[in-house]
Amino acid sequence: MGRVFFTLLLNYLHMKKSIEHLRTWALLAGGTILALFIIVSAFGKFRTGNQTFFHSFQKDGYTMGSVSVGSSPIAMPNIGGIEPIMDEMMYAPEPPIFRTGGSTMQDLEGNVPDQRIIKNGNLSLRVEDVDRAMDRGRAIAVTRNGVIESSSVSDSGEGPRSAFIVLRVPADQFDATMTDLRGISVLVLNETTNAEDVTLQFVDLEADLRNAKAEEATYLRLLEKTGELKDVLSVTQQLAMVRQNIERLEGRKRFMENQTDLSTISVNLTEETRIQAPTNTWQPGEVMRDAVRMLVLGLQGLANFVIQAIIITIGLLLPIGLFIWFIVWVALKGLKKWMK
Repeated sequence: MGRVFFTLLLNYLHMKKSIEHLRTWALLAGGTILALFIIVSAFGKFRTGNQTFFHSFQKDGYTMGSVSVGSSPIAMPNIGGIEPIMDEMMYAPEPPIFRTGGSTMQDLEGNVPDQRIIKNGNLSLRVEDVDRAMDRGRAIAVTRNGVIESSSVSDSGEGPRSAFIVLRVPADQFDATMTDLRGISVLVLNETTNAEDVTLQFVDLEADLRNAKAEEATYLRLLEKTGELKDVLSVTQQLAMVRQNIERLEGRKRFMENQTDLSTISVNLTEETRIQAPTNTWQPGEVMRDAVRMLVLGLQGLANFVIQAIIITIGLLLPIGLFIWFIVWVALKGLKKWMK
């Protein structure tokens, strides 16, 4: 009885000690979590304060700001004497704003810009002879002060020939050229034309180009007023970006001018179907060589099939035969034991 009591006492003391250890570990874990939370909160406030500080930081008397000139904001140093030039850039007159009235477009002063239209045409023509039709198409392009941009002829040897030709002609000669091209055919299979008015896009492009050139002139004047090396490097960098933008805008302007000044006409030419004697040369020796080659390939294919069939059959029947042999062997062995 005393031994039982002593055992219960030891168990109670051990359980109490374990509870105290668990409470200690819980307090340590809670304190650690609280400390981490305080550290993370303090770091977040410090980071926000640093961002606010760096935004208002001034170095060597230069305040980096954002000046919007043209279509993009540009960081500029606060150089002495720049204020009048910046005022000129900021308060320069806006490009003309165009409004549409009826069927015409004009700015607020009543000026009407030159209309810019991209014209394209497609013709599918049935002709008697492709070669003669191609020659007449080239002559029409020359007559209308245009050029042949590309041409191609296709001949399969077993049917009517076809050709494709692309003409670039002045926009004011578009309708007359379409009429001339229809005249070289015996039948017009298909005809489509489309026109896209890009006057507004062209006006916007010219306005962007004027603003970019004005921006370039401003930077050139600013470069003359700048004396220190770091200021010269800063202005030169911005000037290079502006000139790159000017080259890009001028390239787009040249492309749009080309598309509006010259219209594009694509012509598909197809010969009429004619009955004629076969022109292919008969070569019996070549036919025999092809037949022998096909026979050899056929025999090779048959041999490959037989080899593959034998290997696959052996691979499938071998495990099945082994399994059946094992079942029979086990059955015979059991039968012998039963008979004894």
